[in-house]
Amino acid sequence: GNNDESYGESVFGKEGNIDGLVSYNRNDEKDYEAGKGFRNDNGGKPVPYSALDKRSYLPKIGTTFGDDDHRIVLSHMKDQHRGIRTVREEFAVSEKNSRITIKRQAPSCRETTQSNTSLAYTGKDLGFVEKLDANAYVL
Repeated sequence: GNNDESYGESVFGKEGNIDGLVSYNRNDEKDYEAGKGFRNDNGGKPVPYSALDKRSYLPKIGTTFGDDDHRIVLSHMKDQHRGIRTVREEFAVSEKNSRITIKRQAPSCRETTQSNTSLAYTGKDLGFVEKLDANAYVL
């Protein structure tokens, strides 16, 4: 079957007017098994080079002050996928009477990463405005 391993941990807490969160998640996906009628070159069901190691984390810290009228939050998220992938992932590698050979598909280590850092401010009863939300981020 398709046997993936997933796990994650989160820790959060608050002390006075400061709160925080740290979260980590990992999904270790093995080569998946295709459906009815598919056989790889070895006669098995697993699709070669379909495994991925996915990892993500999020640290976040915030503070509230001024009789709870002001809040600032800083966070950073990172999501990463790693694995040995082929040039054309949508096509299975085959050496038997096929143009999609291992040489043409050239499996290699591929890593994709997405990061986002955010700084947010929320203010209430500022005098000239009832509520203000502002957010600056780098993606």
